[in-house]
Amino acid sequence: MRIDFVSARWAPFVGGAEIVAGELARELSATNEVVIHTTQQAGEEELRSRWEPVAVDSNLTVLRYRPYGPGRLFFPRLAGADVVHMHGFYRPLVVEVARRAPKGRLVVQPHGALTPYLAESQGLRAELRSAVDRWVLPRVLSRVARFVTISPSEAQGLHRMGVPEAACVSLPGPIRQSLIDRAGAGSLEIDRVPGRVALVARLVPLKSVEQAIEAVAGLPGFELHIAGDAEDQEYAEDLAALCERLGVRGRVRFLGRLSPDELERLLRSSIALVLPSRADGWGLVVAEALLFGAVPVVSSGVGATLDAEIGLPLRYAWGDVAALRAHLASVGARYFDLYRPRVSSGAGWVESRMSPKAIASALEELYRALGA
Repeated sequence: MRIDFVSARWAPFVGGAEIVAGELARELSATNEVVIHTTQQAGEEELRSRWEPVAVDSNLTVLRYRPYGPGRLFFPRLAGADVVHMHGFYRPLVVEVARRAPKGRLVVQPHGALTPYLAESQGLRAELRSAVDRWVLPRVLSRVARFVTISPSEAQGLHRMGVPEAACVSLPGPIRQSLIDRAGAGSLEIDRVPGRVALVARLVPLKSVEQAIEAVAGLPGFELHIAGDAEDQEYAEDLAALCERLGVRGRVRFLGRLSPDELERLLRSSIALVLPSRADGWGLVVAEALLFGAVPVVSSGVGATLDAEIGLPLRYAWGDVAALRAHLASVGARYFDLYRPRVSSGAGWVESRMSPKAIASALEELYRALGA
């Protein structure tokens, strides 16, 4: 079987979104022919031709195209593919791929790209994008055999746009195998710091970081370490001002973007990870927290789904700061006797359900079903 991945970015062996075009492709290429279609890496010199093949091994080939832009969309060469897996949701590219993919063999995985625009309004820009989606999606739905969703909110939003429930398949995003290996090997021995809470997110209003700050402000002895780029500078300044008003400047640290080693150190030293987003995908950092021993506490807007089996993540209604504070207080009081065993079970769940091998196996089953 020939499987063609189409990804809007060339970074196929790192990161969350790009794993579909990287580690999963390697897993699938063991028994299938795999072709990756993507753009050139940021910073590379202009390609001499429209596309450039890179043979990774006998069954895995990368076709790198010039970056898309106004009037410069790249057009994947999909002739001969048995299944096309479109990863991400850059709208013009989705439409172009839908036109060229084999009938009944197109799989689209938005990977959380729709989630912020399927919840409540976030202003004019989000409303315009949502309007475009409502106009574009119905026109390509008939060409998409399956949507792979990573959160209930994403699936519900697609249903509202007319996607039949039977066309949606729920899978968590894969986590890098290197993280699973590092966690299993105990790569870093770091003492757990009582009261330390981690938050890993871009500093944008969608992530609702202020709710975590307000929760920690009411917990003497707790400290909040925030890792993530200040993508919205005005919002970042508002958060700093909030810390001043609440008198927690000494207990809230803004760390910026962390390296993988630094992030691992943070999670291994924290008792909890808080993810207070108004809307989010599965939340791969939840899986990372479980691997490295931090109890995930998430809002109702986060899609991570292992509650019934593991009792984690601890979940609260978005905006209910008092409930978030109560969860954190509970983790602080009973981390070792109650929550640490649950985290260990959660780490096992992540390895068995979210490794590249596990997700590749689930996808291969889906692809073969389309050809039945």
